[in-house]
Amino acid sequence: MNVMDGPLAVTAHDHPLKVFVCSSSEGKGLARQIVGWLNEAGHTAIPWWELFRPGEMTLQALLNALDDADAAVSVFSPDDRTEVRDETTLRPRDNVVFEFGLFAGRLGVQRVVICSAKVAHDGRHARRPTDLDGLTFIDVTEPDDGRARVVGWANHLDPKSLPGLGIVGSRNGFPLEAFCERVREAKLVRILQTFIPSAEHWVALRRSLEHALRRGAKVQVLLCDRRSVASDMRRVALLPQEVNVVREIATNLQALGNLYVELRQDGLVPDLEVKEYPTLPALTLYQADNAFLVGHYWHGRFAIHGPHFRVKGTQSDWGKTLKHEFERVWALSFDVDPEDPLRARQ
Repeated sequence: MNVMDGPLAVTAHDHPLKVFVCSSSEGKGLARQIVGWLNEAGHTAIPWWELFRPGEMTLQALLNALDDADAAVSVFSPDDRTEVRDETTLRPRDNVVFEFGLFAGRLGVQRVVICSAKVAHDGRHARRPTDLDGLTFIDVTEPDDGRARVVGWANHLDPKSLPGLGIVGSRNGFPLEAFCERVREAKLVRILQTFIPSAEHWVALRRSLEHALRRGAKVQVLLCDRRSVASDMRRVALLPQEVNVVREIATNLQALGNLYVELRQDGLVPDLEVKEYPTLPALTLYQADNAFLVGHYWHGRFAIHGPHFRVKGTQSDWGKTLKHEFERVWALSFDVDPEDPLRARQ
């Protein structure tokens, strides 16, 4: 048994993590405490009771959470009685053990921790499967010590050192709701597109971008240069759909300019940068911190309607390549004045 102890910092952390917190319904009280400790220390806790929505499959919600989480806490509470070699013991609920294994398999055992408090009547912890002996375990029986150990464990994890995850999944179509939720909490948002389809998802994305900018996030948007051959090539590629690509780009630019001006009128200095690229990137790219959504420019349909693959980890091979591609296109692109986004270049 590996029990973390010793003095550990509990102050706000320079590299905040997204930490999934799972427990049984019986262990929810302790899980709430842990959620509070992590949030107070500057991390973002994702409690299981906020994850599962009506009508959504529990397993699918967990798989989605795997893409968001940098670490996980499993609360092992004494929920179920069981007989082991003629001895009655209390063990955690099966689904909590399953969720521990799910996140440990994706994130690595160093990024998933077991928390438990002693059972009042006999001073013992809930019985853990023997296969989990030797993994990181934190005794949270005493709240002050427990807080120091849980936050200390989280503070010692660097989000940049996530295992080389690379491609972590794919889906058909753009997961707008999930991306917008991530944008709202992100510190860095990057978008590389011909244009953001206005009627399709600009309204939802704008709300999330505004929230992120008000929080001080850095937002960089790369759209196709309206005057370039690339924009006309994309128009032809979208046939038989009659899409006025130049007008769509101009609509995006004006909307981004309006957002910038609105925030300036509220006394803010939004960290919003917009450029137009004259090149032909092969991929669409949406980034929120260390998570990427990558699509392709298809013939006859918008990129957002085609398959997208998810990449996690800026230090993975895919993450490094996508980061380099965005920065290369950024360097080749033309600045847009956010206060006068449609002004002709000199």
